Amino acid sequence: MADDAARLRRQTDLVLAWVTGDDARRSAQSLVARHGLELDASDLVQQAWVRVTTSLGVRSEPLPAVDSPEDAARYGYRILSNLAIDAVRSANRRAVSPIEFDAREAAGPEDSVLSMVFFEELLRRLAAASISPGNCGGCSPDVVRSIAVRAVQSIALERVRVDAVDRGDFDSIIDEAVGRVSGGADDSTRRKRKSRCVGCVREVVARVMTEMEVGRE
Repeated sequence: MADDAARLRRQTDLVLAWVTGDDARRSAQSLVARHGLELDASDLVQQAWVRVTTSLGVRSEPLPAVDSPEDAARYGYRILSNLAIDAVRSANRRAVSPIEFDAREAAGPEDSVLSMVFFEELLRRLAAASISPGNCGGCSPDVVRSIAVRAVQSIALERVRVDAVDRGDFDSIIDEAVGRVSGGADDSTRRKRKSRCVGCVREVVARVMTEMEVGRE
């Protein structure tokens, strides 16, 4: 168990070293250009950093095959690529059903920094949130946390406040997150998670945001 924890820490360090390096920056620039994203490459890199720290932070076992800088580069690039695909999906969703928000980020760098600080804190708290197994009709707390983290990461890419997303859009985002988390599951499991997890994820995100507000008072 101690060896697993040490290996996981080494893996996290390796992946974060790649994500914060020049290769990740160049890869992000290439992905932004390839997909025609309005997102800045630096934003994509920042989102990758958040995803690595939150997803590896909630793991209890090391990754199966990330033990060298080359492995870490492949893993980090896959995260960047997935984030770029998420951004494309978000843009397509907005084009089909535009989200009308007064809460979109202002263009100023201070607003961008504040927003990122908020999302980082929210993701960190979600990754550690306590979830009763009885809250969901069969999904484990780890699954609910993973779906909640993926959903909030998708919202962060859209650069809006979580509390400004209407219920229908949030449920659609959760559906996509369920699909990503359930990638290896059979069709029946994915359907069950999509029907059961929306309420659980909505509840845990709302509860964590309330705790954050109370903590600032």
